[in-house]
Amino acid sequence: HFAHRDGFLIKQAYDILSQGLSDVPESGYIRVSRKAFAIADVERFEDIHSIVHKLNYASQTPDSIYDMFKPVMSASSQEKYEEYRSKNRAACETRFIERDQFSRFLTDFYHQYLEDACFKEYQEGMREYFKKIFSAEDVFFDVGYSGRVELVLNKLLGFKIRSFYIHSNNEYLDKRCSLGEIENTCFYNYKPIVTGVVREHIISELAPSTIGYTLEDGKIEPVFDAFEMNYPTVFVTQIG
Repeated sequence: HFAHRDGFLIKQAYDILSQGLSDVPESGYIRVSRKAFAIADVERFEDIHSIVHKLNYASQTPDSIYDMFKPVMSASSQEKYEEYRSKNRAACETRFIERDQFSRFLTDFYHQYLEDACFKEYQEGMREYFKKIFSAEDVFFDVGYSGRVELVLNKLLGFKIRSFYIHSNNEYLDKRCSLGEIENTCFYNYKPIVTGVVREHIISELAPSTIGYTLEDGKIEPVFDAFEMNYPTVFVTQIG
């Protein structure tokens, strides 16, 4: 299975190279992302601060955290936050500037809005959704980098997850492999000079990102970000 967007070009190459070959696994396109999986393994208050290590706090706002947790929030908690936001719109749209500030906000947010959240139902819905897509014999490909998606899939599905990366960025990959049943192979054993946004513009599908999942009547559906072709994206892909 190739990761949605970042695995797009590599999937196309795989499909071309495997044409006419027997005993070659059929490729799949799995709608996952590190952001979409941010709350997939949150079950209780003790798990809430894992979000600090999963997200770039400087790009988050109270509203973005609300949107992320909204699928597990009760109707009364959503109404409570919406009322708060109506009176504090500027604060809710302001990005966090310090990690400690972000951590304190998550603590307050949990106690204010998540103590009655349906984390177990959400996880069960995620488990049923991915059980239909991913089996114990399957492998997962992504550009990189940290094993976060694989660790969540391992927890949800209960079997070893095998993955392939172009490269990893830091020690988090080894740490997560040791925390769960994950077997990862990197094409490069070092971090290439050209990484990040420039490369991802070139190899990624020009389509909305998967940013989360909704839970409706016990069923999970992917949620996609708004997609807009900006000038840098057009420029880089035209050169390619």
